[in-house]
This record gives sequence, C-alpha cells and structure tokens, in this order.
Amino acid sequence: MKAQTINRHQLLRGQFAGDNTIRPPWSIDELAFTENCTRCYKCADVCHSHLIVKGSGGFPEISFNRQGCDFCESCVRACPEDVLYIDEINNQAAWQQTAEISNECFSMRGIVCRSCGEICESRAIQFKPDIGGRTQVILNTTACNGCGECVHVCPAGAIKISKDSAMGKNHE
Repeated sequence: MKAQTINRHQLLRGQFAGDNTIRPPWSIDELAFTENCTRCYKCADVCHSHLIVKGSGGFPEISFNRQGCDFCESCVRACPEDVLYIDEINNQAAWQQTAEISNECFSMRGIVCRSCGEICESRAIQFKPDIGGRTQVILNTTACNGCGECVHVCPAGAIKISKDSAMGKNHE
C-alpha cells in the first residue's frame, strides 16, 4: 500500500487525497515554486485564457473551468522570478500531468457524448463502440499534453487533469 502525505493546510480543509494543484505551465518543482514565487500574478495578468487563478496559499494555479491552455508561453515571459521557465530539457513538456476520465463519463454510461474527443487537438481521446450501445473511452496518456480543453466541455464533469495520471509518462 502506497503511503500518501498531506500537509497541515490540506488536513484542516479536509483534503485527504493530497495535493493535486496544477501550477502554470513550465513551473519549477513545487517546493522551489512556493519558496521563490512572490505572488505578483504577472503570469495571470497575461494569460489570455484566464486559466491562472489565485490558489491555495495565494500562489498561482491553473483552473480548467473555462478553457484549456494553448501553451502560448506568455506566462513564462511575464514571470520575473523565473519560477516559470523553458530550457532545452523541458521545452517540449509544459507540465507533467494528463487527463483522467472517471466512470461518470456519459459515453461509458450509454449516453452519446463525444465532447472531449472532438475538442482534443492531440487526439488523445478516442471512442470505441462496445456492447449494449455503450462506448469504450480510450485515453492515450502518451498523446495527452495535459492542456485541459477536455475538462470544461465535459457535461458530466468526468474529466480532471491530474499529476498522478502522468506517472510513468515519458516527457523527454
């Protein structure tokens, strides 16, 4: 059994599943991010998608409630503290998370819906007809870039972007 740690803030707020905070694209590791980010919100000010919001502890984090990230790099250019940066190693992978689709998905429950697959530019979400009118949803985590476009279009709220779902995903 894998032990999971939570911090005091998560305990007091009843967040027993641990932290799944998504920082802006090309963020440095979490500890260095929270130590060096001054919470100036210049990254949020330039985000034309309005994805970067005030999160836990006042630090910037991503909310996919309106739309997904198009990786325009404006947030990186605006960051004066270099907690968001692109170099030779991470220039292809903006972040280390992918989509996760729960059993609440309409397609898995026999209701015709293809919203997430239609909006997915990387074609990471595919549908395979199954017995009884249901559809098997196939998520290719290798093709998923974690942009979050699929999150806001899902009428069932069955999709989330998760750091845990990227475990084992090769971003190099």
